[in-house]
Amino acid sequence: YELESISGGKAQVLQRPDGTWSVIVPRGGGVNLSAVLKRIIKEEMKNSAVSNPGASGSEEQTTVQKSSGYAEFQKAVRSQIKNAAPGAVVEIDGKNWMSFDRSTMEELSKRNDLTVVVRFRYLGKRWRVVVPAGYAVQTLLNQEGYTGFLYLSAVFGAVPEEA
Repeated sequence: YELESISGGKAQVLQRPDGTWSVIVPRGGGVNLSAVLKRIIKEEMKNSAVSNPGASGSEEQTTVQKSSGYAEFQKAVRSQIKNAAPGAVVEIDGKNWMSFDRSTMEELSKRNDLTVVVRFRYLGKRWRVVVPAGYAVQTLLNQEGYTGFLYLSAVFGAVPEEA
């Protein structure tokens, strides 16, 4: 689940561009906070039949493989980075995704000559953030091995784009 909205009664509640929330409590308190959570839909699971070489006869073993648009997005970005001309500005459309994984950041770290422009959607707006050439991008990874576009925005600044 993710937080969709929050209300604070007499309190003023503000959502920041980095995804965090601020609550300004009036003198005297008496504030009740309410939060609305929405379910995050996970990628669909696909069944695929794979032959099992250890099985007797012609039996087949069914395994479950995860179909991930996110993995395809990361693969396409890595290819774009790898195949970019020296000193290029690489334009990346984040589409519905909000982060890069460790492999993508590792590929980018091999190309310190590239400037990367990331476009993404957040809170119904399109944003653009620029990662300058030569930046030590692997320092941007979190403990889980991801770099969120909102975090890039906090580090480098993001500007809204025309819709």
